[in-house]
Amino acid sequence: PAVASNTRANKIAFASASVLELPGGKLANAEFLLPGNYVKHNDNNGGVTAEGREVPNAFSHFTYERTRGALIVVDIQGVGDFFTDPQIHTRDGPNDGVANGYGVGNMGAAGIRKFCASHRCNAVCRALRLKHL
Repeated sequence: PAVASNTRANKIAFASASVLELPGGKLANAEFLLPGNYVKHNDNNGGVTAEGREVPNAFSHFTYERTRGALIVVDIQGVGDFFTDPQIHTRDGPNDGVANGYGVGNMGAAGIRKFCASHRCNAVCRALRLKHL
């Protein structure tokens, strides 16, 4: 979401990731280097690891509300508003053995509850008119 913050709008983006097949059939994940101050804003276990920036945690809150609680995007980290390597928790959780296609870090409803318990709504949440968690 783009949110007015003073006189400029914050627009977020996620870095693209690629899977590389190495000699011998091994696989590796690769992303472009993000130059600048790399910060982890929240993790996939409910922790808010960087205070001060409002957009990253409001984005997680936004994804929860926009999907009516079906999922939440967490583990927000990166440079500025350019993020990388997010984790998605789904309401249905990792019940199918492959974590509903969102990886082994999908902690399901427990992960969603952990974020909601630690999140403190901020000015961006209020500007987006998100419901208080």
